[in-house]
Amino acid sequence: MKTGLVLAALLMATPAFSQWKWQWGMNYVYSNPNGTMGAYIDQAHGFSFDGGMRSPDKRWLLGAEFGYSIYGGDDSRQQYQFSDDSTAEMDVQVTNAFSNLLAVARFYPRPEGVLQPYVQSKIGYSWFRTDLTIYDPNDWDNCAPVEADILKRDGTPIVSVGGGVQWDLSSVFSRLTPGRYYVDFGVNLINGGRVDFMNADGPEPIMTTGHRTDVQADFVNTQTRVVHQHHVGYLYNSLVSTMDFRLGVTFRPRS
Repeated sequence: MKTGLVLAALLMATPAFSQWKWQWGMNYVYSNPNGTMGAYIDQAHGFSFDGGMRSPDKRWLLGAEFGYSIYGGDDSRQQYQFSDDSTAEMDVQVTNAFSNLLAVARFYPRPEGVLQPYVQSKIGYSWFRTDLTIYDPNDWDNCAPVEADILKRDGTPIVSVGGGVQWDLSSVFSRLTPGRYYVDFGVNLINGGRVDFMNADGPEPIMTTGHRTDVQADFVNTQTRVVHQHHVGYLYNSLVSTMDFRLGVTFRPRS
């Protein structure tokens, strides 16, 4: 009985959604962390891709978004010891980044015209990770790392509210078809749960909260054979809290 009801609902919904139209977007994203997270991450730069379907009245959009941003890193040259105990001078690269995967619901109060403002809400998950990559300095194009490892990885659910405006480029470029190409500017506030994250560029915080750990990686001196530790960043813990500013383009295929 339940299976029949589900199938019936899907059959009823299919004709309705067949009238919804696709829309795609790509954005540059500047993230400005605030609160406790803002004390440990100064800023982040990245990109996002989004896609969704607009309702027949063009007021609603339901879709998804993926974003990736880098917020810190460190490059140095160290004597590195491999698993077979051989050693060589290598370029060591530490990259701090986060990625977001979100479901999006957007409302356009004025879905026609040159300027189309919107408000939106999102819910999803955020992953923070720090990668350690070892490159051979003699390999000029870095086509493949000698060795790679994930120093830290953590994640947490996030929610977002925000808004923006889309500007129809046909108002400037007369050869473009109206209603197809837009410049998109948006601002979003993102909040989430607690997450552990590293930052190679982060400050050494005052030890009052107990939420900081110094992270070291082992390297070896090829002449003395003495293993030493190289600072690759600090490990922090805080609630996710950022303000995102986005500038990109949106494309709507022909109806």
